[in-house]
Amino acid sequence: MKKRFIAGIVVIAVAASAVAYMLWPRPEDKHEVVAKVLSESDYTKMVPVLNVPLGRGNVIWSVTFQLAWNELVENVIGEGILLESERAYSTELNLMKQKKESLDPDDYMAMVGMGRDGIVEKVNTELEKKFGEGGKWKVESKVDPESYLAYAFLKKSIAFAENFEKVTKGLDFKGVNVQSFGIMEEGDAARRGKLESQVELLYYKDDEEFIVRLKDKDDKEELYLAKLPGEDTLEAMLEKARSLEGTPAAMTRYDKLNVPVVAIDMRKDYETLIGQYLLNKGFESYFIGSALQRMEFVLNESGAALKSKAEIVLDKSVPPPSKNLIFDDSFLLYMVEKGKAVPYLVIYVDNAELLNAK
Repeated sequence: MKKRFIAGIVVIAVAASAVAYMLWPRPEDKHEVVAKVLSESDYTKMVPVLNVPLGRGNVIWSVTFQLAWNELVENVIGEGILLESERAYSTELNLMKQKKESLDPDDYMAMVGMGRDGIVEKVNTELEKKFGEGGKWKVESKVDPESYLAYAFLKKSIAFAENFEKVTKGLDFKGVNVQSFGIMEEGDAARRGKLESQVELLYYKDDEEFIVRLKDKDDKEELYLAKLPGEDTLEAMLEKARSLEGTPAAMTRYDKLNVPVVAIDMRKDYETLIGQYLLNKGFESYFIGSALQRMEFVLNESGAALKSKAEIVLDKSVPPPSKNLIFDDSFLLYMVEKGKAVPYLVIYVDNAELLNAK
């Protein structure tokens, strides 16, 4: 079964099913793309669920946070995670709309365990063994012996059989000239035919509303680009795009395609979740100590590649040390009327003569 990789660029709302970074080095390909390190801003935000409002900025979603959340629900808590006050994200996450069954097991890992059982070492070892990854993809969060760590990682790649054109003039994206690729000026009929065969037009109303699919040479992944009017939420926009997908139509020799190069490197701590205590029976002493997601993504004329990870840590609150308020040595006793500064009795007790022997 083909896996669906959605890259909806609409008001540059990159609704990718996960995001990451890798390039296919080919001898003839001298076009290098450096992933831009991004921070949360009014222009770009990362979210853990699809059901979020669409404003004027970029929105990036990755499935890995949901996968990590699912590990806690299914293998630790045994039910949806109830938090003391946060509802917006946790309610959506508990619906578990995305599960690992929709992914090829070779492309992801999802684990959960306690610090005392060596979960950090287990995750890092599996990450290196299965994906050859380390560095920033290793566990970043502090995990105490009594803490739970839920970790998920996804690595995907799409390679086009034939490199698309690197568009010399680039693309005017809302008044900004950006790098792009596509089918614009190719004069070689045979090569243009190969490029056209990699593009399927799934919906076309006019030059402002259309959906295309770029085909993977291995026929395993599917990458969609949808230029459509905005919807209220990212989820609604995705659903709208999926509903409009029709019978694939081929490009003609009169058509043009111009797609922006996308390159992202971003890390996000979900502050609204961090510090929230659980209300689930038996887990009332646990709170979310860490909730982070990291992703990198590149889309260019060679293909697309992604890496994404998520970490959720449940920390156990430790009761503060008990205070032993025992006057077994010299002490001062004084009395004042409420609201007055001058005491009417002061006694310094230095020995047991003033005390009643037992």
